[in-house]
Order: sequence, then C-alpha cells, then structure tokens
Amino acid sequence: MPRDKALSNDLRLSIINAYKKGISARRISVSHSLPRSTVQDIINLYKSTGGVGQKPKSADHLQLQKQIGELYVGFLDLSPIETLWNNMKKQLRKNPARTVSELRATLQNIWDNISPEECARLVDTMPSKIKAVIANKGDVIQY
Repeated sequence: MPRDKALSNDLRLSIINAYKKGISARRISVSHSLPRSTVQDIINLYKSTGGVGQKPKSADHLQLQKQIGELYVGFLDLSPIETLWNNMKKQLRKNPARTVSELRATLQNIWDNISPEECARLVDTMPSKIKAVIANKGDVIQY
C-alpha cells in the first residue's frame, strides 16, 4: 500500500480491535493485507494516544490548540462558579478542617449556605466583566 494513501478510521479501528483481542501485528497485517510496519504504527499510535485517528501532517493544529487553551483558561476566571469557589476557599482558610470528614462537613455547610441571590448577583456581573475584557483587548482584568 502506498505511504501517502490514508487509511480509514474504520480500518484503523478494526486493527486496534484485533490488537485488543491479542492478535499479533503480523497476523493483523496479513489479514488486512497491509505492511506490518503500518499495522505496528497504528498500534503504537493507539498505545501512546489512546485514539485511532491519523497524526496531523503539520504542527499548525498544536499552535492553534495552545492559543485556544490560553484564551479559554483566561475566560474561566470570569465564570460565576469560579467566584463561588474562591469564596468557599476563603471561608475554609478561616476555619481549616483537621480531618477529611470535617472538611466534607464544612464544605457542605458552606455550599448549603450559598443563597440564590448571591448566585444571581454573580451572574449579573458577567456583562460588565465581559465588557471589561473586551475593553482590555482580552488581557486580564481586575474585578
């Protein structure tokens, strides 16, 4: 099979399923009429990534993933739940738990005492936070 010919994901999945059943790469290559090295490459990719998809031909996707990840991480801080968690952490620091059961009980108590009004207030701050981020050209804001 020519090196530039892409294998379908169904064929790759068939190879991985055979591998999972304990069939050797040599037997898989014979049954699928593929070079043993191709079968071994697919198995190695599966072992390292857990997936059966093809490797991208360039690293452009990695740069894009990095950029998206950086953007996403910055916007996580805007989420109302982040503020709730930070408030919970502050309350925990005031009264540190000494045991796991005490920690669970304290966290449950803090969580149970979060009012719907507090949640609504945090959600209501979102438009102003987003406007501040836009005005700051995507950089970090203080709030």
